[in-house]
Amino acid sequence: MFARVSHSVRITLLIVPCIAVLAITLLLQSTPVAQGGTADGVFDFGLTGDQLYGPDGIAKWPALQAGLDAAPLSFVVFGGDFKNGSTVCDDATFADRLQRFSNSAHPFVFLPGDNEWTDCWRENNGSYD
Repeated sequence: MFARVSHSVRITLLIVPCIAVLAITLLLQSTPVAQGGTADGVFDFGLTGDQLYGPDGIAKWPALQAGLDAAPLSFVVFGGDFKNGSTVCDDATFADRLQRFSNSAHPFVFLPGDNEWTDCWRENNGSYD
């Protein structure tokens, strides 16, 4: 059985991440040189997501993060899903991802995906409310 999601919740789930990315972009455009950009307002950012799935994905993360850290980026956005749809939503998993993302050499923006919160009610995710 699946929970029904109201229309207003679906709209909110679409709008909130868009507003967050827009706000960050506007802030960075106002001070591009201070944020690693150029005087003409050009800057680069990293975008990733759907990572750290299982032991293999966890083992690959350090190389991906090292690549992002080595690049001349203004910031990095993680677009959600730092665990697969059946990984337990326990404190240890969330603390691990926070620690990994906090190690970024660049400002790091995390946008939650469905695996981090809408899947957590499932029995195989720990039956969290």
